Amino acid sequence: MITDDTTDSNNVVMFPGVFDLSKARAGLSDETKKEITANKRNFVDAYIDNYAQGLIQRLAMQGFNVHTEEFFIHFMFSIEALKSCLYNTMTIEHPIQMKVNEMTALAREAEEKMEEEIEEEEGHPIEE
Repeated sequence: MITDDTTDSNNVVMFPGVFDLSKARAGLSDETKKEITANKRNFVDAYIDNYAQGLIQRLAMQGFNVHTEEFFIHFMFSIEALKSCLYNTMTIEHPIQMKVNEMTALAREAEEKMEEEIEEEEGHPIEE
């Protein structure tokens, strides 16, 4: 209860605790969950597509040749990678995510192998 008396130690507005979204979603129907996911996907797609259009226009104005098939393929790959990144923050799967995970695992393996080779050459472990 809030009072006008400032000496009252209970004169604090209590904020609600941490909201557990997973509990709120537990009661939703599968159809509603699919609609929410589709809405999130549509939001990310529209957001990224909007920025991609502006970016490609800026690149063209700066003299980059954006009119080749090779550029288009690479540009669209980077856009899909960005969408995948944002989908991942919303726990939505994107087809490119599996390849990103594979490339990340390969990069980690290569780094570990290189560190092992350096250790063998120098005779002491690398500290992180």
